[in-house]
Amino acid sequence: MATSEMTEKLDSLETKITRLKQEYEQYFMHLLKREPLIHKKEIESLIMRYTNMTINNTADQFKLNCLLSRFNSYRQYWLRILRSMEEGEYVRRSETYGSSVSVPAPAGLALKDRAGGGETQVEQDSGEESLSPIYKKYIEARKRCKAGVKGLSEAKFMASIKDAREKIARNYNVKDTEVMVVEKDGQVKLAIRPKGVKVE
Repeated sequence: MATSEMTEKLDSLETKITRLKQEYEQYFMHLLKREPLIHKKEIESLIMRYTNMTINNTADQFKLNCLLSRFNSYRQYWLRILRSMEEGEYVRRSETYGSSVSVPAPAGLALKDRAGGGETQVEQDSGEESLSPIYKKYIEARKRCKAGVKGLSEAKFMASIKDAREKIARNYNVKDTEVMVVEKDGQVKLAIRPKGVKVE
């Protein structure tokens, strides 16, 4: 196989891996209803085919090894998340104050804690102009849970929320997002999700 042809195939494989990573992120955010197993198997088949080939070009062989390592890392990460989801313990990380953000519930509902039977009360808002009430709810919730509020300010809160919302809107191609204050098991978390997403 010509070097240029193998290089093109590896570039295509890299694109497929990147797209699959995005699909899994969308699946974990409940933007996709089903796990993208078809695309995953397609990539696994391509990797197996290429690893069984003789590649004389050092650069191509190095790139294939890097792609294989990256894909294996992704697979291990996805497997951990899937296991956590099955056990009802999946937690998504947010840039907002470095808080953990639980998989969000539909508006106005309380999530049942599978392990302890506790409830998560969800308060949410989707308007940029009404983040001030959300900030107050966040501070009040932290005080109720005896969590520290030192160093927190409304200006920092607004800036962090704005950055996180823009990132989610950009990554998942949505216009509107919702911000929620979640209390669960004595902890306070912020959750940001695309507006109107239904959790099945």
